[in-house]
Amino acid sequence: MDEQPSLPHKIILEDGSRLTVTGVSQVLHLEDGGAVMKTPLGHLCVQGGQLQLKTMSPETNQVVICGRIAQLGYLQTRSRAGFWGRLRK
Repeated sequence: MDEQPSLPHKIILEDGSRLTVTGVSQVLHLEDGGAVMKTPLGHLCVQGGQLQLKTMSPETNQVVICGRIAQLGYLQTRSRAGFWGRLRK
């Protein structure tokens, strides 16, 4: 049975320079060239330049990042089964 995400999750990119993400439970990493956020769908990775955290609201689980946003993607999670679990498939 598939689990539904616990938080509503939405990504809005405006003009390649303003990113609004809802459903963020934690900002794991933020620096000039990249950011990683924990969302209901996994870790969202943002790459670009001159990235700045403009807004982070724990009440609404919304994050706004401004700067030159070049790439967005979810990081692939590793199987918890490890090496032996992957061999059995």
